[in-house]
Amino acid sequence: MQVGRTVLVILVMALAVWVWLGDFQPDLDDFEPNDRKMLFVGIEGADWERMVAYAAQGDLPFVQDIQERTVVSFMDRTEGASMIPPGMHPTKTWATITTGQHPPEHGVHLLPVPVQGSYEEVPATSLHRRKLAVWEILSRFGVKVAVVGGWGTWPAEWVNGSLVSERFFLERFDLGPFGSHGHPDFGSVPDSYRQGAKHLTYPEELDAELTASLAGTEEDPFLRKLQTLSEQETDATIAGHLKMLMGAVRSDLKVASATQHLLEKDPELRFTACFFHSVDVAAALFYKYDDPRKWESHKDPRVRRQLDPMLVPRYRDLVRGTYGVLDRCIRRLMDQAGADTTLAVTSGHRFGPHLGGNARSMNLNPVLAELGLLKYDAEGNVDYANTRCFDRPMQPWHLFRLLSLNYEGKYPSGFVPRVDDTKEAQTAAWKPVFDQLARVTVAPPWRDIANGQTKNILFFAHYFQQEHMGMGIYTMFPPETRVRFPSGKEMGIDELFVRKDQSGRHVDGGFLAVTMPGDEGRRASKRTTPFGKEYAFRVYVAPTVLALFDLPRGHEEGEMAGDALYWMMDSDDAQWAASRRVPSLESAIRRSQPGTPLGDRHLELLGHLRELGYLPAE
Repeated sequence: MQVGRTVLVILVMALAVWVWLGDFQPDLDDFEPNDRKMLFVGIEGADWERMVAYAAQGDLPFVQDIQERTVVSFMDRTEGASMIPPGMHPTKTWATITTGQHPPEHGVHLLPVPVQGSYEEVPATSLHRRKLAVWEILSRFGVKVAVVGGWGTWPAEWVNGSLVSERFFLERFDLGPFGSHGHPDFGSVPDSYRQGAKHLTYPEELDAELTASLAGTEEDPFLRKLQTLSEQETDATIAGHLKMLMGAVRSDLKVASATQHLLEKDPELRFTACFFHSVDVAAALFYKYDDPRKWESHKDPRVRRQLDPMLVPRYRDLVRGTYGVLDRCIRRLMDQAGADTTLAVTSGHRFGPHLGGNARSMNLNPVLAELGLLKYDAEGNVDYANTRCFDRPMQPWHLFRLLSLNYEGKYPSGFVPRVDDTKEAQTAAWKPVFDQLARVTVAPPWRDIANGQTKNILFFAHYFQQEHMGMGIYTMFPPETRVRFPSGKEMGIDELFVRKDQSGRHVDGGFLAVTMPGDEGRRASKRTTPFGKEYAFRVYVAPTVLALFDLPRGHEEGEMAGDALYWMMDSDDAQWAASRRVPSLESAIRRSQPGTPLGDRHLELLGHLRELGYLPAE
């Protein structure tokens, strides 16, 4: 009996301790970051294994130098498993990486967002992201930060330091993915996007300072090589690709110069982030020259004909040359930051060969025009006054299309009488459109790999989203495919969907490479990935950065979907970081509430975006 009472007392005491610990909620002020310095580099489309191979051949000397202090984790390596090509929506990808949250939580789903009361679309903004970015969390803990050129960072929000949005480079230098040089995956932004832009930097006066500091042409030997090749090229398509790559390289050089300026200006910086996109452009356009064997040995003669062997020697080095530019940029930034700086390099996807040659613009407006649902005027522009529904042009290559009904009152030249927002009414309004689209057939038929069925329809999926309808287009049609409309008219697949000369395709498989200084880095580089954790996910990056600064993550649902990659760290540091939690970073930092620097700035920017129509009015 006495033993039973003793056990009961112990259980009660344990329960009391457990309840007390459960009620204990440490404040953010209970945590103090360490004095680590970090350079965080995002490279769109980079492949770490390719970088290591180039380094071994002497092309990336900085990457070669740091390997003995670098630990690497590969992310999302499930090639072929994703229906939506990774990287096609880079704002979504980088929001996932920098918040540690999946798109349903952070709120950024697409690159383009509609302008209210307009037919235009613009790139998603910083305020479309609902969750805290890692630099906002670090700022709250007093870490001095600088952020340069990140996707979806305009308008520039408050940070404890400096933020230079991606739109700064567009407005001041016509650079960045939306500059006049273009990008392989995006259409053109509307002219109105270049007007009325405020808050390009934080603080505001940094705009004029950097504009003056960065004036002039960026110099790099690879850029001069591209200029020479461009002047010699007579093929209009390749010349356009070279121009696009030159613009991307100039953009990245400008981003590197802006980052170096901030590092020189403020020695107290502890987290400095910059983002590059030229590798994404180079790999998309010149992949086949970098690795021609896949085309030369292909069994299909049509694929072999896509590679001109005479051009291989001329353009073989363009992909590795672009990596070389960034290798030099990162070395320059690390030299400025100091030998005690931790380097974190990450990418959300890599590239593989696009052998099918069937990459096309999947914009459905030509199909809608053949069905009589959309009209063009004499200049070839959409005549919205006589158009029932329309597609969105900003991402012409995306295989999921979001069609919109041209409702009266919602759009300036509304053609369709407005109905209420009930699901039944919206479905009824879409039915005549869907019925016509469903009757568009193709020959020869295609085999659905999801269920093995043979089909002769143009689309593989559809869904209704209130006043919009999503349509998924099967993209693997061979060039001889014919499209038949309900009227009996036939057209070749390439007449409807313009082909693009792009030999690289986005595939899953980003990475996080962390190079630590001194002995810390040498110990880390000898670690092997724990069994069962061969691959991480994009949501692991932000909590890993926090852990490296000895800072907690919130443990409430929706705070961060991923956990830190503790195996990258020394065991004592990892155990310490793994045990540190706060109930909620979101509620403590209050991103959108007045009374804090971040909250006050957020409300100011919110008003500006509502004025422009980028966010709906309250």
